[in-house]
Amino acid sequence: MRHMREIKEIGSFEMARRYRLPEEAASSGRARPVPAAYPHAADLGIGMQLTNIARDIHEDAGLGRRYLPASWVGELEPRSILEPSLEERALLVAARKRLLTLAERYYESGRRGLSHLPLRARYGILVAAQNYRAIGPRALRLGNQLDRRAHVSTAAKVGVTMRSLLTGSLTPSFWLRLEIGRAHV
Repeated sequence: MRHMREIKEIGSFEMARRYRLPEEAASSGRARPVPAAYPHAADLGIGMQLTNIARDIHEDAGLGRRYLPASWVGELEPRSILEPSLEERALLVAARKRLLTLAERYYESGRRGLSHLPLRARYGILVAAQNYRAIGPRALRLGNQLDRRAHVSTAAKVGVTMRSLLTGSLTPSFWLRLEIGRAHV
């Protein structure tokens, strides 16, 4: 989780620079994005990465990788993930559900940070986040079919995009800089 946070924080810092968020002088003398926006951007990135891991359990195993925590699945090797026993399959399905539940907390923190972005960027980030977030329920609906990859159809993406654009601006966190806090796990 620490490695994932570091990777996503680098990405969120670059996004903050790209969208020219207000800056303040850092102790090093370099300008940095306003701290209130930065943690939420990092959390959104983590939510997306957790969704990625949950969606790609089988695919990653086929490439010899396993990103699931040992505390959840033991020392399960990638080759065992490709052809799991019933007990192992149950562990993997439960791990996917836990990842997606955790991802939701990070997505919510990311959403609370939208108000720190310029208006045009808010809509773009909201639409991208909601489309990525839509993968989670589809992955859960696959149940124990770990070898199938969840995806969002073009029609569903259009629907998610329209809902995001129409309802996104109705939430207080879109406009108000609420200091509710981060996902902290």
